[in-house]
Amino acid sequence: MSDSISKLIESGEGECVEFKTASKGVYDDTFETVCSFCNHLGGDILLGVNDHGKVVGVPRKTIADMINYIQKRCSCLDVFSSVVDAVLNVEKLRKRKVIRIHIEPLDKKIAYKGVSYLRCGESDYKMHMTYR
Repeated sequence: MSDSISKLIESGEGECVEFKTASKGVYDDTFETVCSFCNHLGGDILLGVNDHGKVVGVPRKTIADMINYIQKRCSCLDVFSSVVDAVLNVEKLRKRKVIRIHIEPLDKKIAYKGVSYLRCGESDYKMHMTYR
């Protein structure tokens, strides 16, 4: 197991770490977290890890499609108000595949689907200001 991924899982979810099961795909809540990480301290989203820190893995046959989808969404100005530079890596943990999405914080606030999000603790919150 990758030491850095192991440490992230052991530390649990928090201001800079989010777990997503993603067994059936990547949903809006993943991109809301991307937005909140951009607007705060940055962080890592681990797809294939459940909320309790158990490595469940993502379906191997959909990994390439998931990565392609994430990259397209993060670069689409109809979805995000600014291009997001997401660094994606696939790692094998306990014979399962996990996708790590690393997000650096941005200098300016951005929005996802017209709404800006901010990370507080282990949750993403809508900010009061919205973008069109």
